[in-house]
Amino acid sequence: MDQVKFARFLCEFPFLVDIGVQQCISADSIEGIKVERGDQDLMRAKPHAWLHDAGGSYGAHMGHHFYWCVTANKEVIALKSAWHRTIPHHRNDYVNVAAIGYQLLGLSLKHKIEFIVETHEERWDWDEHTENIIIYKMHDFDWEWLFAGTNLAGSTK
Repeated sequence: MDQVKFARFLCEFPFLVDIGVQQCISADSIEGIKVERGDQDLMRAKPHAWLHDAGGSYGAHMGHHFYWCVTANKEVIALKSAWHRTIPHHRNDYVNVAAIGYQLLGLSLKHKIEFIVETHEERWDWDEHTENIIIYKMHDFDWEWLFAGTNLAGSTK
């Protein structure tokens, strides 16, 4: 990503610095940053990471969709992430987590959530990997929909 454009995003969204430190993100390591409006589908999404290690000359496939919420007082909170790892004919590990909406309900936050940030990366075999960032604006999100309780059908607690 262009250094100047990246610097502008850091100025407009200073919480990206905290997330960037956690994820070792720099202008050189990401493909781009998008800004979108948060919606009900986002509340149903599950943070997750995976690794399929075929070993030897077959390489590895890995990736993640990690999420953070940013409160009105600029607190950055990492959401829990599911994990799936396979090594053919050897092991198959899996840890499940709740959808984003359930995790947010469980946080009992004192301040309103202004943003949800997603980092997404996929790496196949020995290809170069690039990370993408999506900043979801939550200013206009219908929080009453989430607090109604049963509106997260299709996701698992």
